[in-house]
Amino acid sequence: MPVDKDYNSFIRGQLPSSIYVELIESLDKQPLTSIRVNPKKKAKIKIPTEGLNHTDFGFVLPYRPRFIADPAFHSGLYYVQESNSMWIGEIVKNLIKTLPEGVVVLDLCAAPGGKSTHISSILGPTDLLVANEIISSRNSILFENLCKWGVGNFIITKADAKDIGQNKGLFDIIVCDVPCSGEGLFRKDSNSKNEWSPENVNLCSLRQQRILHDIWNSLKPGGYLIYSTCTYNTLENEDNVKKFVHDFGAELIELDIFKNSDLYSLDSKMYRCLPFLTKGEGLFFAVMQKPQDKIEANKKNNRPGRIEFSSFKFDDQVLTVIKSKSENYFLNPKGWIDVNSSILNSLPNVIHYGTPIGPEYHGQHKFHPAFALHCSENKPFPTIEIPLELTSKYFRKEFMNEVIATKGTVGLKWNNYNIGTANSIKNGLNNLWPSEWRVRDTIIAESIIEQQDI
Repeated sequence: MPVDKDYNSFIRGQLPSSIYVELIESLDKQPLTSIRVNPKKKAKIKIPTEGLNHTDFGFVLPYRPRFIADPAFHSGLYYVQESNSMWIGEIVKNLIKTLPEGVVVLDLCAAPGGKSTHISSILGPTDLLVANEIISSRNSILFENLCKWGVGNFIITKADAKDIGQNKGLFDIIVCDVPCSGEGLFRKDSNSKNEWSPENVNLCSLRQQRILHDIWNSLKPGGYLIYSTCTYNTLENEDNVKKFVHDFGAELIELDIFKNSDLYSLDSKMYRCLPFLTKGEGLFFAVMQKPQDKIEANKKNNRPGRIEFSSFKFDDQVLTVIKSKSENYFLNPKGWIDVNSSILNSLPNVIHYGTPIGPEYHGQHKFHPAFALHCSENKPFPTIEIPLELTSKYFRKEFMNEVIATKGTVGLKWNNYNIGTANSIKNGLNNLWPSEWRVRDTIIAESIIEQQDI
């Protein structure tokens, strides 16, 4: 579907003529499919792929598999992510190297979870990801994807940038991938073409400015804010960054990873991924650092309801458990809670405190599948291997007639990878896969992931 003539006229005035011509031509070409494998789960791809220069874990596929029918997809062994958006996680990875341990990263507009799962993978053991999404339906998807990814070093909030910004100096890094007019999605989503208008561009630009102003207070002095959009126009990109740098005295930062790359720059220290220069879609980003000597007025702390802690022991491990009204969550030993527990008194509207452990009945846990999908090696329940055809039944949340001698919670494995939990009873396996994660597709396909060696 060709782009509208109004858009052609609009963007022609935004870009150099040579760039404009190649961009418009590229928008009629088919987008590529890319995935990012989970380094914590050591998955290996068994189909031909093409690697990406800016990340070790991103790959371009020769075709688009039916991901919904792949057990590895539902088990968090890989994430389907646009290749250029993987730049954001790699930027965070490099910024963390400049900071002491106990880094707190905010992914402000986090759903569906591409950036968040990437960041979760590269954080250190005492670092914390705060993933925020204000839309309820998208917040649920974010939680699902982070649970499946299995690192567990996250808190999920559902708050407006203004509410988070009431608390000063919470975060070392803020990822601000703001809602935009979506020009960079034209090849992947025909609706984005239909919804585009100059008026919407102006509205987006103003909203982006508001978001930046609202959230800036919560960044620590010396901390970094990564601003990004998936659009091509300068109003939402360079113009917004220049205005913000002027208003707040932020400093634009250049990293070594930007050099000798396929990035394009219209202005110093602001970068674009363009579809005819890269293996992905449109992306703009800039990294800003807050002045070290910035003095800010004290603002109120938003205190959540009372948080209860308890211990959970299995084998030789003792885990800290956070109890909330709706769920219990377990924390990695010697993790972020040891250095950043004070943040629990400052974050507004916390929805989830990490990986759910599952309900307890009469002293026995019915362990949540997220506990099985967690990257920790030891699990407090026996595991059984199931065949490919049974995985489809499991992810559709159907009862499984397989009778085993062990009763109670069992972990399920496929190809030696953890995929979830079930409750073994007299006549089979009660499915513990969450109803909201249920898959309605009945197709069983071979996976793009190889069997894991024992």
